[in-house]
Amino acid sequence: MTPIKIAFFSHSPIVTAMEHYRVIGPLSEAGIQYQRGIKEGHVDETVFTDSDIILFQRNFSSRFTEYKAIVDLSRKLKKPVVMDLDDYLIGLYVNHPDRVNTPFGMELVSILHAIRDADAITVTTPSLQKTIRQLNPNVYVLPNYLDTKLWNIHPPRTISSTEPIKIVYIGTPSHASDLDSISDSLSTIANTFGNRIAFLFYGAPPPAHLAELENVQWIEPETYTLSEFVEIIQKIEGDIAIAPLLDNEFNRCKSPIKFFEYTAMGMPGVYSDINAYSDLVEDGINGFLASKQEDWVEKLSMLINSTTKRRELIETAQKHLRERWLLHDNAHQWTKVYSKIIQNGIRPKSELPLNNDVIANIAEQLQEQTNRQAIATNKLHHDIAVLESKVSMFERNISDLRKYSSDLEEVIDIKKQESATLRSNIQALENDNTNLKLELVDYATSTSWKITRPFRKIIKYFRRGR
Repeated sequence: MTPIKIAFFSHSPIVTAMEHYRVIGPLSEAGIQYQRGIKEGHVDETVFTDSDIILFQRNFSSRFTEYKAIVDLSRKLKKPVVMDLDDYLIGLYVNHPDRVNTPFGMELVSILHAIRDADAITVTTPSLQKTIRQLNPNVYVLPNYLDTKLWNIHPPRTISSTEPIKIVYIGTPSHASDLDSISDSLSTIANTFGNRIAFLFYGAPPPAHLAELENVQWIEPETYTLSEFVEIIQKIEGDIAIAPLLDNEFNRCKSPIKFFEYTAMGMPGVYSDINAYSDLVEDGINGFLASKQEDWVEKLSMLINSTTKRRELIETAQKHLRERWLLHDNAHQWTKVYSKIIQNGIRPKSELPLNNDVIANIAEQLQEQTNRQAIATNKLHHDIAVLESKVSMFERNISDLRKYSSDLEEVIDIKKQESATLRSNIQALENDNTNLKLELVDYATSTSWKITRPFRKIIKYFRRGR
């Protein structure tokens, strides 16, 4: 069988988790040949003729002109275009950091176009498949799996009775709001167990009221290159893992990748009870599920208090991981799906009606972005006006200083002249003084002075007698 060949287009300068889990890892494991279509920042058109599929991910279409040129050439050469999507990007919830803090909303129209225009879309979960099928019927599920070429599966940590039980959270800063959603539960746990436990947060910062506690550690992200990230976090030793997710459509479409990673690290976990995890986690068997704040307190307390339960959960989780969720056992799914896509070829454009909720979501995010830009622009104008006022004041101060400096220079010149005159006068006086001293010496040593000296004494005597 002739190997499948993929032209993969990405602007990322590093191999991120998304690229490895969705493309590089499974393609390499499946024996699918791939070459990058962007080289040194430019499209390499030579990859088109030697490829069966043109593949891109997520928001690659945001550079729309370049993306459209790639798609047009693919169509001309009759190469199917595949979009890989690991998140419901159009459905970012209101408080998601990427929606609040970035101009991501400006990319949504191009993403929507790419979703509807692609010949096929590969996604991570059935939930995401169901959502994206409202926009394009040709959606295939290729789940995420754990790549044991990167990950080692560690046994649970053995600790002494005097060591604190360590609760670990690992997630990018974009998950801050998910973490904050269980902050009350974590505070209750911290207050209840005190020094018996410790917290370690990697990536997202701890909730504000936990951050100041002595038993709370925060490690900021050191890298977004997956291989480096895995090397770093596999050195983290913990006893219990947490994976909170807010219950919304965006998170319900996510994959259980954290379950795989925590399980490989040897930590039993408590996971949010939404289908991103509940489709995989059996409550009390290979992990715990929690929805309400009291659930998180109860399940974490059970794991803190029972070494046996922690070991039971992680041993079962690792058994399930080895049986069902390792990449080398499942990479053939990429070959199967890509073969079908190649067989189907270029598909007719989607004629599905645009869902009004999707349009409304995009419109809302565009309006939010417009409002943020207006606020930023107004602030910029205000800051410019303040700076211009300060510059004007500085210029006046400089002018005043220059005038004062000029006046000061005149005074200095006058004082220098006066000083020179004084020095001249002093010198003249010193010269006169020297001459007088010389005259006195002459008088004192002259003969006439010595001869008349007795007479001067007699004269003084008679004058006193009077």
